[in-house]
Amino acid sequence: MRYSDLITEDNDPNDPHLKFIAQTALSDDADTIWTEIRPNLTGFNRTFWVSFDPDFPYFIVDPTPGSRNFPTNRCQAFNYWKPSKYPEIDDWMKKHKKILLDLLSQKIDSIDLYNHIRQSLYESLMEMANIKPERTGLNQTIYVSRRNRSADIRIKVAVEKTLQGKTVSVAVRDDKVLGDGLSNKDLELIRKWIVLNHKELLEFWNDVSDDGVELLQQLKSISGHEDDPDLNWDNYLANLKPDVSPKTNTKKSKKKQK
Repeated sequence: MRYSDLITEDNDPNDPHLKFIAQTALSDDADTIWTEIRPNLTGFNRTFWVSFDPDFPYFIVDPTPGSRNFPTNRCQAFNYWKPSKYPEIDDWMKKHKKILLDLLSQKIDSIDLYNHIRQSLYESLMEMANIKPERTGLNQTIYVSRRNRSADIRIKVAVEKTLQGKTVSVAVRDDKVLGDGLSNKDLELIRKWIVLNHKELLEFWNDVSDDGVELLQQLKSISGHEDDPDLNWDNYLANLKPDVSPKTNTKKSKKKQK
């Protein structure tokens, strides 16, 4: 990796840390300084590497999409706590600040870091599923929550590409839309996706699905179904049966009986 490749408008070209990053990222000592955070741990479309040396709290990002084992000379370096050109990574860094501080202070190692991130991911999946466009065929990320987090079943649609970005709430059992930022075309496609997956969405909301991982496995993409006449929103609403009470999670009930 070349030192010049790490210089961005956010970095001081005289920062000695950058030279050290350039020298170590592709060296035999790289695994003693960096640990990779791959897309399967974040949902992002690229890998980035975080330093666990307290003398230089930097992360480096390979702009090329995909999962990578090692940095390339296209990487750019950014300070942990300053804005970078990757807002989704900035949000991720803020969300995991305590874990990263423990990593820098050597209270935990890279294996502990992975375990903490996986646990955090699992807990978030238990309460709310974060569903990416490649799974749904939609243009936006979708968030689906449990009954105990919602007055009635609805999905949230991300209209800004950050973890704390603006969302629009779309009801699953009526015409309510809370918020703005969705075009009529996008809303129509989202409602077709709801009709296509209404059974799975209701089961997750009613706690029948064990967790978000199971939901992700069951959901169908709208790709190829955009013109399906059976995915008619008005007909779907007209034929909805009233939901009287939440269904019981039979798997959890069996565990309690033992």
